[in-house]
Amino acid sequence: MRANRDKQREVIVKLMKYFNINDAKGLQEQFGVTEKNAPGWLAGFYDPILLYRIPAVAKDINAEWLLTGDGEMLKVKEPEVINTSVIELLKKENERLEEALHRAEARYDKLLEKYLEK
Repeated sequence: MRANRDKQREVIVKLMKYFNINDAKGLQEQFGVTEKNAPGWLAGFYDPILLYRIPAVAKDINAEWLLTGDGEMLKVKEPEVINTSVIELLKKENERLEEALHRAEARYDKLLEKYLEK
């Protein structure tokens, strides 16, 4: 059980470093930890689930790492995948709309000429 507590202490130390927290007072200010509970947090006695409910933590920190201390601390941002088939469909639709616009402009010009001849 001691090894698990050591991992939790490592997690909280790394988390504090990431959020530029230097002491128990910083935990109180940034994470809303009570003055009574802050020393326990530093000793590795904290609830990772409650910690993950903090928006700043949930946004950047990997939940699995927070629970176990294993893996990467920061969430891995997935690269945006560009769907080339969708892009090709949009290009074709754009060409179709441009052709329709040119036909409509040509009809407008013909109607305008007829109107002005009268």
